[in-house]
Amino acid sequence: MPRTAWRTLLLTAAIFGAAAGAAGADELTVGLNLPQTGPGSSFGVPMMNAVSLMPPTIGGLKVNYVALDSRTDVTQTAANTRKLISENKADVLIGEAVTPTSLAMVPIAGEAKTPLLATSAIKSLAYPVDDVRRWAFKIVPDDDTTAPPVVKYFADKGVKTIGIIGFNDAYLQVWTGLFDQLLPPTGMKVIAVESFERSATSTTPQALKLIAAKPDAIFVAAGGTPAVVPIRDLRQRGFKGIILAGHGIGLPDFIDRGGKDVDGVVMVGEPFIVWRDLPADSPYNKLAQKFVPAYMEKFKVDPPIMAAHLADCTTLLEMAVPQALKRGQPGTQEFKDGIRDALENVKGLYLNNGLLTNSPTNHAGYDPSGEFIMMVKDGAFHVVK
Repeated sequence: MPRTAWRTLLLTAAIFGAAAGAAGADELTVGLNLPQTGPGSSFGVPMMNAVSLMPPTIGGLKVNYVALDSRTDVTQTAANTRKLISENKADVLIGEAVTPTSLAMVPIAGEAKTPLLATSAIKSLAYPVDDVRRWAFKIVPDDDTTAPPVVKYFADKGVKTIGIIGFNDAYLQVWTGLFDQLLPPTGMKVIAVESFERSATSTTPQALKLIAAKPDAIFVAAGGTPAVVPIRDLRQRGFKGIILAGHGIGLPDFIDRGGKDVDGVVMVGEPFIVWRDLPADSPYNKLAQKFVPAYMEKFKVDPPIMAAHLADCTTLLEMAVPQALKRGQPGTQEFKDGIRDALENVKGLYLNNGLLTNSPTNHAGYDPSGEFIMMVKDGAFHVVK
């Protein structure tokens, strides 16, 4: 995205923020934490783009969108979240884009009893549903929703040994834990694990160690453009086996940055990423066609799945706000309670991320039928038949 366009969008968000400070009973304030700079910006910038396409009114209320840059920094994210709640009086929060910063929002939102639409994958954002997490609702399917199809794909391909390389944070820990849980009945095993910083520009030592272990396949527990680094290093140093990555790679920037090095990379991911491969009467195809043309007209590029997270937030708010208004007005705890309760009772709602049914014990109730195995081919992700 051109720097001038990014600055224009940031200015727009600042204007929204100024307006939000004076929000009244007929105005809904939506506070957003998004990484517009730092390692998570490949997620955050398209998400910020999508903010400008969110509707000016929801449920008959004028909407003030307050969007702050988290800088992909945990401390900044926490400060932003407190500001959005205490100063901007957010009725609902949206964010973040990467695991560490997303986790920073949850306890603050829970303490303030403010609904959070969590736009990251890690399960612990909303599970278990306790006094804190009862306020968090995930837009992105849990990693353990995508993990069983990953394991099945490996098994179907005759894989016996697996190497893992991932971010040196909770995201890698989640995936190693999932493999520990799912692999024993299959006869497959993990034989090597390596990690790297999200900001790393080279993972050559880690790649060489993995290749030396001679795994049949390597799983990359990373997302966004930083995931290109280990994949590039593995390919350029001769690894010929299967490379399968987490669903955070499902964006055009990943393919643009990776070029030929990411051809053939496999992912289990959300329907939006491959909507053009789906039948015209698919509800996922229809949802994408409501969002994609507007994004492309304004930004001249295809929107990645991260941008579609914001479209899903809109769909959920359009469902929840009218119900919340029966309980109270914006700016009141009764209104926040109403949004929370409506989100908890979503049933059979098609979103760009899948088919969602929530409950008091599950705030990320995506049906596995909404997960697709896909591969990078000819500069795009395509469904693996």
